[in-house]
Amino acid sequence: KGYADKEYDDGGIYTDKEMYGMPSGHSSLAFYCAVFHWLVKNNIIVLIGELFICALSVYQRWKYKKHTIEQLAVGGVLGITIAYIAVEINKQWKKKYVY
Repeated sequence: KGYADKEYDDGGIYTDKEMYGMPSGHSSLAFYCAVFHWLVKNNIIVLIGELFICALSVYQRWKYKKHTIEQLAVGGVLGITIAYIAVEINKQWKKKYVY
């Protein structure tokens, strides 16, 4: 109940925030990919394309009432943070173990 697209409604009885997921996994993954690729490749064309995909993903999840704006924002911040940490850990590992 509450989903805008009835085709994907599982019929569960959810109320308030229960009907959503915190954080948005779609938002996390989209922003993770965009930031990871930017940090690794530093290609502005790829970044613009991936940010467009991020925007579409966030808009779709919000439009079809799958997540609140807060859940999408937390997902985006989480994805960005994990991408940054992953790249930094990789840099440190390379300095220490790769000759």
